[in-house]
Amino acid sequence: MLTSLQWYIVTMSLAGVLGLIAVVAPRKRMLKYAALACTASFLPLSYFAISDLLSRPKPLQIVDATERLQNAIVTASIMRENEAIYLWLQMPGIGEPRSYQLPWSEEMAIELHEATREAEDEGGDVQMNLPEGNASDSEEPMFQATTYEPPPPKDT
Repeated sequence: MLTSLQWYIVTMSLAGVLGLIAVVAPRKRMLKYAALACTASFLPLSYFAISDLLSRPKPLQIVDATERLQNAIVTASIMRENEAIYLWLQMPGIGEPRSYQLPWSEEMAIELHEATREAEDEGGDVQMNLPEGNASDSEEPMFQATTYEPPPPKDT
């Protein structure tokens, strides 16, 4: 959230500078008022647009830090047939889970469903391993169930 706020402040500053240039420029008074009105309406509209984007899942194809997605834990998933697979991923080193969207693939949906079922039966988690390059060309499974090893018994 902090990064989004910083980008909004930069955007607001640039819009303010552009509005100031439009008002100071030697133009007709009506054109200056129109430029000022456009600048004033840009600021709340851009804030609402950023807020709306924050609530949407990020497409997995445009993720820039794919190394973070290695060994990510799937905390929740929703599969919408012929639309998309929505995932909540807990990545190592990041405190809160993030929302991502995969394009619909029946093979991937079956793989995720089987891994989820196996993890529930064994009391583990579903782990996502993002392969290098195109995910559909990879032979290794993208989703797999992981189990916890019980701690050794205590000596009494």
